[in-house]
Amino acid sequence: MQKPILILISLFFFLHSFAQIKKSNFSIKIGTEYRITPIKGSEDIVIPTLVTMPNFSLDNQISGASINYSLSYVLKSKFEIGFSQSFRYDHIYFEFSDFQPGISFEKSVNGVITDYHFFIGKYFTLFKTELFLKTGISLMNRGTNYSRTIFLTDQGVDRFVTDQLNFNFSAYNVNTGFTFGKYEVGIGAYFINGSSANFVNENNIILPYFKLNYSIK
Repeated sequence: MQKPILILISLFFFLHSFAQIKKSNFSIKIGTEYRITPIKGSEDIVIPTLVTMPNFSLDNQISGASINYSLSYVLKSKFEIGFSQSFRYDHIYFEFSDFQPGISFEKSVNGVITDYHFFIGKYFTLFKTELFLKTGISLMNRGTNYSRTIFLTDQGVDRFVTDQLNFNFSAYNVNTGFTFGKYEVGIGAYFINGSSANFVNENNIILPYFKLNYSIK
C-alpha cells in the first residue's frame, strides 16, 4: 500500500509543477465507472479451498460500479498524462456463519476496494467535439487483504501458521470515447494477466467497462 501512495504523491507534485506553468492545461475530473461481468480465458479458475484461500465470487469481486477522480495534464500536442484512483464497496470473500445449530451458510464479507490507474492519452478534434484514446497500467483490488490459517506438521511438531494474503492484481487499461462540454464518455477494458493475480491459474481475463467523467477544472 505504501508504494502506490508514494507514487501518487510524486505524481501530484509533478502535475502541480506543470499546472503552475499553465494552469488551464491542468485537469481535475470526477466520475463513475461500471464494470460488466468479466470475460474469462480458456484456462480453469482455481477452485478455492479452506486450506489455500477463502471462498469468493470472482465476478462479484471485480465487476460492478465505482467512483473515481483523476488528475492530468494536457500538453500542447493534446497528449495527456495522468493518474486516477477509483473506489468501490464490494464483495471480498465469503465466510461461514452459523444459522442455527448444525446449519451454516456463507456470508459475504464486503469492504472498500481501491484501484490506482496511471495513463497517457491523445485527443483528436472532430467537428465540435474531441475523440480520445487512452492506455495505461492499473494496480487493482487494493484493500482485499485476508488472513489464512493452515495446520502444519514440522518434524513431528503440530502447529498453526497464519499468513496475510490478498486478491491484488495488475492490468493493462485501454479506453476510448468522446467529450461534450465538460463531460467525457468512454468505453474500455482491463486486460488482466492471470499470473499477476492470486486468484487465477494463468487465466487471462478481459474486464469491459463504461465510464462517465465530469471536469471540475
